[in-house]
Amino acid sequence: MKLANFDNLFSSTIRARGRQYYSAGRVTHLEEEGSPGSGNWFAQVKGSAGSYGVEIHLNDKGGVKVWNCECPYGNGCKYQAAVLYKIKEVAGRIAVNIVKETKMKKPTIEQALAAYAT
Repeated sequence: MKLANFDNLFSSTIRARGRQYYSAGRVTHLEEEGSPGSGNWFAQVKGSAGSYGVEIHLNDKGGVKVWNCECPYGNGCKYQAAVLYKIKEVAGRIAVNIVKETKMKKPTIEQALAAYAT
């Protein structure tokens, strides 16, 4: 699943703080519930006053469908921004791995003949 551009969900200040939290490795746990590509993500983000649980559900186009955070700020917070940056990183790796796994090299004529002969 490709994550849609989420910049418009946050003010520039919140987005910058979320990027700082992401870059600092404060997203301590991230998992996608269900099968890969389900778009149902759960995370823990370490804040200055403790850890906050973040839940983000993405729609089929990679946009945010539902989100929740346990922090006092509520939706549109730096913790959710940090998690979206992390999802973007992880989902990118998943997509690359799927592409790599599905690409097969064409056999040479010699290889095809050898395989057919056995």
